[in-house]
Amino acid sequence: MGRKKPKRIPGIYNLCDRWCERCHLTAHCRLFSDQQQFERELEEQEAQQKADPEEFRDSANARFWDGMNFNFHKQLGELLSEARRNEIETPDVSAEDEAWKPRRPQKLTPLNVDAEAYSEAINEFLEHNHPDAPAQKNAPKPELSAEAARDLNDAFDVACWYNYFITVKLARACKVDSHEDEGEVAEAFDDDAKAFEIEDANRSARLALLGITRSMQAWTRLHPHFPEHSREILSFLLRLDLLRREVESKFPDCGSARLWIDIKAPE
Repeated sequence: MGRKKPKRIPGIYNLCDRWCERCHLTAHCRLFSDQQQFERELEEQEAQQKADPEEFRDSANARFWDGMNFNFHKQLGELLSEARRNEIETPDVSAEDEAWKPRRPQKLTPLNVDAEAYSEAINEFLEHNHPDAPAQKNAPKPELSAEAARDLNDAFDVACWYNYFITVKLARACKVDSHEDEGEVAEAFDDDAKAFEIEDANRSARLALLGITRSMQAWTRLHPHFPEHSREILSFLLRLDLLRREVESKFPDCGSARLWIDIKAPE
């Protein structure tokens, strides 16, 4: 008889110190198994790329986003479930500090308000916890492996990059509704121009969805590094999940808008 496959222990990776090299239960951990497979695939890709160094950067960037997406949906589902079990709610924007309201555009949809609220919420976190923040200058640095440190920095880079990006793209996507409210589209644009505006709105909405998804990937990666801020990070994920559902509801056709990620590199 063949050797019996070790039985998985569901969710064990949520209960550990992430020191896989010293763990006695890796054979029972789905995350460890998936990660080993992912690393083997990366090694194979790197070996192939050495034969064609001119393509190495493009391939490295593709691997970067593959890495951000690795186990994302599994981990996100678990974190959102944890947030709901702990009754973490998405804050009511109307009850928050009103000081930033003058910086808003004149006409706002609830979608724009929620996007700005997310941006404001994470700005405070980044100001105190980003590795380059002044508050971290003299703070004790955690002992991390090179891989963990790179993972932390990559996740921060993604969260920062898409912070204002989401707000800007949603402001652009929602401007068609603003025109329609004022009757401007019918009076000032012919059918072709209106079709272009609708296409532009859908493309902007899909770009915002891309930023939302990648931001969720980043916060999912950051969550285990900041156990003392667990509830705060879970609230960021809930905000993003709400934004995602709002965008998909408001722009049901945005998935058909073509982006650069749909284009395959020439052979």
